[in-house]
Amino acid sequence: MASESDKFDQTSETKDALVVMTNQEKKRLKMLELEKNPVLTNRQRKQLDMKRQVDEPPEKRITNQERKRLEIEAGISQQPGTGRDESNEGTQQGISQIQEQVDDPPEKRITNQERKRLEMEAGISQQKGRGRDGSNQVRHPSTWTHQGISQIQEQIDDTPEKIITNQERKRLEENAVGTKIRYTSATGYSNERKSYRSQCTVPASYKDDGCAKEPRKRVVRRIRPPKDSPLDLFGNPASSQYDLAQDGSMYPFRVLIGKFYNGESFTLKSFIQHVGQILDQKGFDWYITENDDDFLEKLSSGDYIVAWIISNYSPPEVIEQFSAAILNYHNSGNGLFLFGENDINSLDKTNIALQAIFGSEYLLEGNTPGQGTLKPSTDPLTSGHFLQDHLIMTGIESLYEGITICYPRAQHSELQVLATSTNGHSCILSRGIDDSKGRVVVDVGFTKLFEEYWNTAGTGRYVINVSCWLTGVNFID
Repeated sequence: MASESDKFDQTSETKDALVVMTNQEKKRLKMLELEKNPVLTNRQRKQLDMKRQVDEPPEKRITNQERKRLEIEAGISQQPGTGRDESNEGTQQGISQIQEQVDDPPEKRITNQERKRLEMEAGISQQKGRGRDGSNQVRHPSTWTHQGISQIQEQIDDTPEKIITNQERKRLEENAVGTKIRYTSATGYSNERKSYRSQCTVPASYKDDGCAKEPRKRVVRRIRPPKDSPLDLFGNPASSQYDLAQDGSMYPFRVLIGKFYNGESFTLKSFIQHVGQILDQKGFDWYITENDDDFLEKLSSGDYIVAWIISNYSPPEVIEQFSAAILNYHNSGNGLFLFGENDINSLDKTNIALQAIFGSEYLLEGNTPGQGTLKPSTDPLTSGHFLQDHLIMTGIESLYEGITICYPRAQHSELQVLATSTNGHSCILSRGIDDSKGRVVVDVGFTKLFEEYWNTAGTGRYVINVSCWLTGVNFID
C-alpha cells in the first residue's frame, strides 16, 4: 500500500488533479508534506510558513461576506432556503439576506434617521399621520401643521452633534437680546424679525357681532366687585372678572406692540410669559416686534386697532417716517399706549409720537424715584392718587407707580391727568375719543412690564384695562 507521502507525490505530479484542488486541499497537502518530511529543519518550516503568508497576504484574503457576494455573482451560492420545503421561494431569505449584506456593506449603511431624510427628499415618507382620519394634519390654535413630517424633520435638523439640553437652550435664550427662536406656525416666533405672534383662539362664548373692524359698535358689560369679594395681597379684587373686560370679550381685536427697549430683565420671552398671558386671557390677537421696519409695516396695514410703544432711542433716519406713521394711525381712530421711562431722550419713540400728535413742545423728561403705591381719589392731581371713577381704574384699589419714572415737561389741554406720582408729577395721562381720532394713554414708567415688577399692586389689571379702553369699545355696568 502506498504511503501518504507517495500519494502526495503522485498527486502533485498530476497537473489535472492540481487544477481541481481547492485552496483548502492544497493547504492540507502542504501541511502533510511538512509533517512527513523529516529532513526539513524548524527554520525551513518557518520559511515555508512565511512563504505561505506572502502568497496569501491579508489584503488578498476575503471575508465570508465577500465570498458570499462572489458566489452570488457566479450563481453558485449554496445558501439553503428557509421555506418549509427548504426552497428559496416565498420570502427568498436564502439569497436576499446575503444580497442585502452585499448591497449594504457596513461602509454604505445609513441610520434610520438618514433613511427618513432621504425618503422625505424623495417624497416617499411612510410616516403615519396623527390626525383623526390618519392624515398628517393636526389642528393647532389658528394654524395647521404637518406633524407627520415635521417631527421627523426636527430629528434631522437636530442631529446628535447639534442637540443641546433644555437647560442649555434656556440659558442661550435668556442670554440673547430678546428670545430668538425659529419661527414656526406652532410657536409664532421669528428669528429674522425678532417678533412673536400670539396663538389666538376663538373663545367658546364668541358670537360674531360684525365689530372686528368697528370696535366702537361693540358693547361690553363690566362687573363691579361686591364689598365682600376676595382681595389679593394689595387689597385689589382677586378675580379677573373684575377687570374692565371679561375674559375672551376682546376677541378678535388686534394689538400691535413695538418693544424697542431690550434688557436682561425684559426679553421677548419674559413679555410673552407675563404680559402676553393676560392679553391672551382677554382674547386679544396680538403681535410684538423689536424691529422698526416690521412695526411700521404692521402699523400701516390697517389690521391693528391698538398699538403700544415701549420707548427707546430712535435712529435719526427713521424719525420722519415714524412720526408720519403714528399721526396717520392716530387720526384713523386707533388707540395708542405710549410708555416712557427715566431720563427719556427727546428722540425716543414715545416723545416722537407725542410731538407728532400734540405738538413739538410736549415731551417727557426727568427722572424721579418711584416704587410708591397710588390710591383712589376723586382728585387725581393729589400726590400719590389716581382718578377712581375712570374706566381704566376699574377694579383697582392700589396701583404701583414704577421704579424710576419720568414726567411731562408741561401740561396739555387735550390730555387728562389720571394719576399723580408720590413725587407730585403727572404719571398717567389720557386723551378720550372723538369722532375720528383714537384714544391715547401715556405712562411714564415701562419698567412695570418687567418680569420682577409685573406682580406689583394692580399692574396687570391696569395694563389690560388700558388696552381694552383704547379699543373704543362701549363699556356699561
